[in-house]
Amino acid sequence: MRTLSLSFATTSKTIDEKEMRGLSYGVRCFLFSGKMAKKSVESIESIEKDLSNYSKAFQQANAEELRQLENVMQSEMIEALEDETKQQKILAEYNRRRSELNQENVRRINELEATVDEDAVQQFAPQREGFMLELAYAGAHQNSETDNDLQKRAQAFWVTPSFTMNNVTLLGVFRTQKDSLDQRSQEYGLRLLYGESRFTVSIEYLNGKYMEEENVAGIKLENRERLSVLVEYAVDEHISMYLAFGEDNQNISTGGSIFSNLGIRYNIFKKEGRFKL
Repeated sequence: MRTLSLSFATTSKTIDEKEMRGLSYGVRCFLFSGKMAKKSVESIESIEKDLSNYSKAFQQANAEELRQLENVMQSEMIEALEDETKQQKILAEYNRRRSELNQENVRRINELEATVDEDAVQQFAPQREGFMLELAYAGAHQNSETDNDLQKRAQAFWVTPSFTMNNVTLLGVFRTQKDSLDQRSQEYGLRLLYGESRFTVSIEYLNGKYMEEENVAGIKLENRERLSVLVEYAVDEHISMYLAFGEDNQNISTGGSIFSNLGIRYNIFKKEGRFKL
């Protein structure tokens, strides 16, 4: 097991001077987490190489120039051994030139930092590939001190397997849940993601069904389906275009379940904000 996380939350609300209290809790873990992605390993190696070259170049340049400056200062101080006024001028000139050297070093550092592979820095956040399996559970309990002493409970369990290779990710999901009305349902689905530096596409299918044919009020519970496609293209680091279309809540929506969106996103930040596979 690679990661394990627990979460808890409490709520309290007063209605007609009666208190309603709630507790939510959850657990999440990765049983399998794949391996470090090849491009993440390459990015780390690239950054290490850049930093090594930067450090070597800076140390060599700084040491050599500082040594030359000190040699000149020592030679001049020896020549002016009996002239205190001249020695003070030599020392002041040394300090001035050393300050200029420090400023020059700052400029060199900025130039060297500009040569670091920006793509490698973007990819530095570790990404993993291979087979991954995530399990999650969440529950909620609500207790009321009102006249009907209302109590509600709900819970859900998720299984999310996925497999990532290069720029392709295939993700599955299975969820079973029981809501506060004791209505049990199951959902399962698949999602395919593909991404390049400027282009990403996602295709998703989800099917859900209730375990009972009717709810507590006698209303028939219909199964539901969702099929959606999202395509996104980055024009530059600020502007991206996207197209989303598909069908949602099939067999439920009475006004038509087809949906489509076409739009433009603008990233106000300097750096690229899109998620990279």
